[in-house]
Amino acid sequence: MKSKVKQILSVIMTICMLSTMIPLTAYGADVDFDDDATVTAEASEDTETDADIEVDEDTSTDDADVTVEEDEEEQTAESEEDEFTSDDAEEVFSDDESVVDVGDTLDGYNYSIVMVDCGRNYYSVESLESIINSASEAGMHYVMLALGNDGLRFLLKDMSLTVGSQKYSSYAVTKAIHEGNEKYRNFDVDELTERDMETILSYAGSKGVEIIPLINTPGHMDSILNAATSLTGVNCAYSSSARTIDVTNSTATAFTQALLQKYISWFASKGCTMFNMGADEYANDTGNPRFSELISSGAYSSYITYLNTVAGMIENAGMTPMAFNDGIYYNKQTGYGTIDKNILVCYWSSGWGGYDVAPASWLSEQGFKMINTHGDWYWIVGGSKVTADKAKQFNVKSFQGSTVANPSGAMFCIWSDYEFSRDSNNSDAAVANAVSGIISNFGSTLPDTSTREAHKNVSVSDEVKPEIAFNGTLENAGDTSVLSMTDNTEVCWTTNNKNVIMLEQNTEESAISTDALSDSVIGTSVKVMVVGPGNATITAETATGIQHTQEFTVNDGGNSEDTENNEIKLEVGKKTTRIQAGVNNAGKVDGTKYDSGIAKVTVAGTDEIEGKTDYSSTSVAIGTLAGSNTSWTKTDYFYQSGNNY
Repeated sequence: MKSKVKQILSVIMTICMLSTMIPLTAYGADVDFDDDATVTAEASEDTETDADIEVDEDTSTDDADVTVEEDEEEQTAESEEDEFTSDDAEEVFSDDESVVDVGDTLDGYNYSIVMVDCGRNYYSVESLESIINSASEAGMHYVMLALGNDGLRFLLKDMSLTVGSQKYSSYAVTKAIHEGNEKYRNFDVDELTERDMETILSYAGSKGVEIIPLINTPGHMDSILNAATSLTGVNCAYSSSARTIDVTNSTATAFTQALLQKYISWFASKGCTMFNMGADEYANDTGNPRFSELISSGAYSSYITYLNTVAGMIENAGMTPMAFNDGIYYNKQTGYGTIDKNILVCYWSSGWGGYDVAPASWLSEQGFKMINTHGDWYWIVGGSKVTADKAKQFNVKSFQGSTVANPSGAMFCIWSDYEFSRDSNNSDAAVANAVSGIISNFGSTLPDTSTREAHKNVSVSDEVKPEIAFNGTLENAGDTSVLSMTDNTEVCWTTNNKNVIMLEQNTEESAISTDALSDSVIGTSVKVMVVGPGNATITAETATGIQHTQEFTVNDGGNSEDTENNEIKLEVGKKTTRIQAGVNNAGKVDGTKYDSGIAKVTVAGTDEIEGKTDYSSTSVAIGTLAGSNTSWTKTDYFYQSGNNY
């Protein structure tokens, strides 16, 4: 539509010049398009070569007046209708044909991105699919999921890590991340599963959209930092930060990079071609982000080393690394190391008082490809929001603080700075609905890009109902069996009555297992043995707190006192075992009752030891207890959350 109006004005100007034979600069033309709207093209009082064209619209009937000058090589275009009406009379034109028109291409421009912060707040599969659909309809063929941003809301099925010589079980890592997520913000569901993500990727592929994962480090990583410190036993934090690792701490960087490698490899296997490592606002929770502090201490070189290492991991997986701009040659400091130029720079802020980031134009001159992620066009849950009208005024070349003539892309961001309860759009579904029109308007200002087919071969795993499966029988004393989870998840196995059923690690299991709790075994399976009659319940609890149970009733099995004279038949070279619960008969063998030349009898036993209950402390803010979105249950005398009282 923009081209149509541009052609109309061009024809008007040509007719005016031919009919009057006077310079355009001395002539103005009024053209009525309908009863309600008038477009006025006024010639400049300067020379013809410096002519500026303005399109004015009565603000009482429309949203904004926009003036674009030829020498800025910038213009915006907004339209939701096929015909020119008063609702889109703010169209802006220039006689410089290098200016981008909607529907035109721009050399080097490839990435039109919608980003959603689903790390701080949990977004369901359905809500993310809704945002993907809005992006596709707007011609924006990338959706960036900030899965790791303060929280980490996507958990792999296998979270086991090997960091140097140290191994951490999938259960332990998952549990530590989950605890960090709930500590940060607790939802009824805290994380997406692998099957959830496969569903999202497959849906995106059907819409011509590619997913860009974002897992932010070395800052904005509260949940990962919680895991790193709790599992390694080393304080991995920078100073007093709760969300940033110390880049000079080898334990912190090794653990974080090992975790990142799991996600990089997984997303690469699903067809993703880009991966955003964040890298912004280092230790921003301690005041102003601390890049200047890193420079003054000399640790900025360690930050650059970290940045380049992660970028190399992404590139080795066949993907393009991305990062936000503020840590890239902060304050134009180039003496601390060379930053990988393959990193696509998502430029969101030109800084503020005391936060002196490098200008976008300067970074472009250094050879970086730039993504216009202008912070003035943010939509923030519980915070400021770009309006639908302003979204139509976005200029892909106009970065915050400077201009970049050849941007590689643009990004519209939906941030979750606050909980949904702080916003009138008080759920993920409401947010997805609220941003749909804004995404459409933002996308209308961007050059055309091609649809993506990165995920066309992604298949969604069959849904397996997680439950306990076992082989063998568990009816009589001495019976053994191996219990496992049907979905092969690593869990914590416990028994509520070890006088009936005892647990033992399954030595044939390949998964890493850690006996983290008393009378428990961690693994995808467990070996169990009946030791006495009675009832017992086996519980398999996932790292995120979901419990699966199996009840067993065990018969007497010949272990009571009235069966002491039962006959035991043995084959030559074989042995059998009888177990009697509740007594210790060690050393109480009556040798007169059998011929030791025929069979050898050994009686062993141990005295029962009173169980010990270990307690660990946890803390909760009074605001959390008072809120409605809490896992703490109030009773008459205390609050309870899981096993915490």
